[in-house]
Amino acid sequence: MRPLSAGGFCLSGPMATPHVAVQLLLAPGETRSVKIDLPPGSYRLRTLHPGDHVDVEHGGGAFPGLRITASGVEALPPGEAGPEGASVTFANDAGFELAALIEDRTWTRDALTAPEVISLQVFRDLFAEATLRPGDEAGISQVALLFTDLQGLDGALRAGGRCRGLQHGARALRPAGLDRARP
Repeated sequence: MRPLSAGGFCLSGPMATPHVAVQLLLAPGETRSVKIDLPPGSYRLRTLHPGDHVDVEHGGGAFPGLRITASGVEALPPGEAGPEGASVTFANDAGFELAALIEDRTWTRDALTAPEVISLQVFRDLFAEATLRPGDEAGISQVALLFTDLQGLDGALRAGGRCRGLQHGARALRPAGLDRARP
């Protein structure tokens, strides 16, 4: 057996999804109330099943409940706030088992959007041939993002890599100047 390195291994675990305030698996027809006191802020009520979601600007106090149907989520009136805190009701009227979520959306304040990226001079310098002139229009049909957090990757790329995947990655990154080690 090989040694297990430290780190996160579950993409949906609570440490990897801190924006998920509540997640419940509900049986068909199940209604459940959960005691939770959510601070004021932006929230999204949704399921892991495709369908409509509801964005909520919560001012504090009792939080709206969720009614889930086959087409998505609907907000219910806020629950009663008792001496032990507020209660949120989840009702699954979808006819099948599904997971319902309340997500904290405050992270979106720090999200980098496409209009912000293309307005950066460094983007224009690196991708001058891909920058649109005033009046040009473009559509997006596919998006691919590459993020690496491999220990020693910069050194491996500088050395030419020992793995065909690293060599291919270095060739793909070279035209944009992204294969150079960071200072």
